[in-house]
Amino acid sequence: MINKELVEYIQKNIGSFSREQIKNYLLSSNYSESDIEEAFRVATTRWKPWKIVLLIIGVIILILLIASAWFIFSPNLISKPIIEKPYLPPINTNTVNQNLSIPDGDVQPTTQIKAEHIIYLLNEIEAYKLHNSISGDIPRINFLIKDMNKEFSFTVTDNKIGEIDLITNLDIRISANQDTVYAVYGAEDTKSIILSSYNSKNIEVDLLADMSTLALKGYNSMASYFGISAFSILNYN
Repeated sequence: MINKELVEYIQKNIGSFSREQIKNYLLSSNYSESDIEEAFRVATTRWKPWKIVLLIIGVIILILLIASAWFIFSPNLISKPIIEKPYLPPINTNTVNQNLSIPDGDVQPTTQIKAEHIIYLLNEIEAYKLHNSISGDIPRINFLIKDMNKEFSFTVTDNKIGEIDLITNLDIRISANQDTVYAVYGAEDTKSIILSSYNSKNIEVDLLADMSTLALKGYNSMASYFGISAFSILNYN
């Protein structure tokens, strides 16, 4: 068993006296030679530079792992923001029919669906849990109403979804026809109709960023909403 008093004495005097002087003094004080040698071994042990470097690297890796885990799993701790459901006017059948009768390229189809309606739906599918990556890269979601050829882009700041003027460097694209958006928006059980539409491919999710980017921005929380463990099982474009 290491004698702490011996270790402390040696550490205190090793800079002023030789090893032999300290040893002789301790022997004369009735300490055993084996205890003295063990105390010298402990007292004079120094970290080698390469060991210090390895320790620093290990600490950095541990910090990064903890930070990454926090970025991936912390969204599950966030409470859902309350968003008042904006009024969505019914589809104007006459306008839709007129649009469909006009040759492509002359007039863009029109829709009553605005960014505020998509923000409400994104909040329902837990997009509010998204956040910036460790490097500060913001989440970017594109929502495409396919039959209307209408696109919206959004980001999330402090758990609030907001529209942005961006169609590049996107993370994911969610696509649906106007009728599907109306069906989801008008349903009493929003989640059931979203999942049903997703499973029947009336709602599609395309991944536009790599898996690590999506994970570090919290997209796996959205994936769990759709009943999958991670978006990685989907196709990556």
